[in-house]
Amino acid sequence: TMLDKVDLPRIRFAYHTPAQYQPGDAELDLAAAVLTQGKSSRLYKRLVLDEKLAVDVSAVQDSGSLSSMFLLDVTCTPEADLNRVEAIIDEEVNRLIASGPTAAELEQRKATIELGMLSSLESVLAIADRLNAYQYAFGEPNSFKRDLDRYRNAAPAGVQAAARSYLT
Repeated sequence: TMLDKVDLPRIRFAYHTPAQYQPGDAELDLAAAVLTQGKSSRLYKRLVLDEKLAVDVSAVQDSGSLSSMFLLDVTCTPEADLNRVEAIIDEEVNRLIASGPTAAELEQRKATIELGMLSSLESVLAIADRLNAYQYAFGEPNSFKRDLDRYRNAAPAGVQAAARSYLT
């Protein structure tokens, strides 16, 4: 715990997770999206809209070639009870572990991730970077569909299993 004089307190949860392109990596990207992406996401709705304890929530599967980190950040309101915020985070993560995402939640997040992946290929430099990354990871630069299929084929049970394995 580090304390300082700041306007808005922030809570960060960090979990060690599998390396990029390994089993569970894409599912944890989807878990992050279910928890914090958009106003209908579980933590945004609960902490920002309903209980007004936070001004922002975000989660990311920060994938690396040897290992990764799942980072969950909550920027709280100045008057928020931080113990209450942590308890809500634990409740929502445990609910994801216990019951997984709904099919509708997952399909919405899959579509958003697919759009992001396609939109990221709008420049020649971005395409070259992606080809290089795929060559390094798979030994085959033409692996965009292989990468995209990790998300397209993800099922609620797979996201739940990845959350159960790593977000504890």
